[in-house]
Amino acid sequence: SSFAQYSSNKGWNNLEISGSTQLFYNYRFYKPEEKDRKKNRFELDYAQINFKGVAAKKFRYIIELNPVGFYNATDPDNGFVNEALVSYRTPDQHFEIKAGYQKIPFSRYSLLSKEDVSFLQRPEMARGDVFSRRDMVVLVKTTLCEQKIAIYTGVFNGTGELTLQGDNDASGNVEVAGRIELNYPSPMDETAIDRQDITQPVFAIGANARYSDKVTEEDISEYGYKTIIGTKTGVGADFAAKYRGWVASFEMLQFTMTPDDTSSIFLNGKPTDYFRAGGMIAELSHYVRKLHTAFAIRYDDFNPNDLS
Repeated sequence: SSFAQYSSNKGWNNLEISGSTQLFYNYRFYKPEEKDRKKNRFELDYAQINFKGVAAKKFRYIIELNPVGFYNATDPDNGFVNEALVSYRTPDQHFEIKAGYQKIPFSRYSLLSKEDVSFLQRPEMARGDVFSRRDMVVLVKTTLCEQKIAIYTGVFNGTGELTLQGDNDASGNVEVAGRIELNYPSPMDETAIDRQDITQPVFAIGANARYSDKVTEEDISEYGYKTIIGTKTGVGADFAAKYRGWVASFEMLQFTMTPDDTSSIFLNGKPTDYFRAGGMIAELSHYVRKLHTAFAIRYDDFNPNDLS
């Protein structure tokens, strides 16, 4: 990764421009009889340009663009617009409201930025094919006990990344999500790598939920139920700890989906009106400051449909 930063100030207004890019080489171990090895390739993962600023001392705004997204229009984790929002935070820092295109307050791993995760690809259930990671969101964040407790509440269209292309679902219903985090003994930054080599152990426990009820299906995801005609409820819990360059994290997510059509292929002909999908993520990383390198291992388990 490479990073650059520029800042400009005028009165109470401030603008910071930064950027990052990530390239990789992918090599796969094919069986001898497989002749199509096109996945062995160099690729530009993303080239991100960030605009962050403060206006009139009270309002903050963020615009994150990724030109590579022009060529990955269907990739939920690599779109052209990653964030476009404005926010207001009270002087005591305990209350903040954000409005605009941004991440949904659901799943700790989904909320991590690409620069701060240990792997080039997110775990299967947090990659963006099971649930929308971004949307047009009105988000309220409240912190308590010296920011050790954070509560997030979000209301959004529920059409995910497709929300930038037009209208809401035909029902007009919104989707809601909420998340609560407990940090001890101080707030934990949202990274999966401890580059700071902190000398005091820090722990974080989180829980989140989301709910939608839709009547139209516009789905370009791998599994076909990122948005579903019917109701969809997601719940999850997570834990993370950091100390001396080590980061350990664990997360579980489960979705319960009830299609309006009882003959839906998702029900697999079973005598039930709902199905579940979910999984778990366990990860351990260690950052070696002298090498400027992180070593990590991850266990990723996901069941896309408990009926099949």
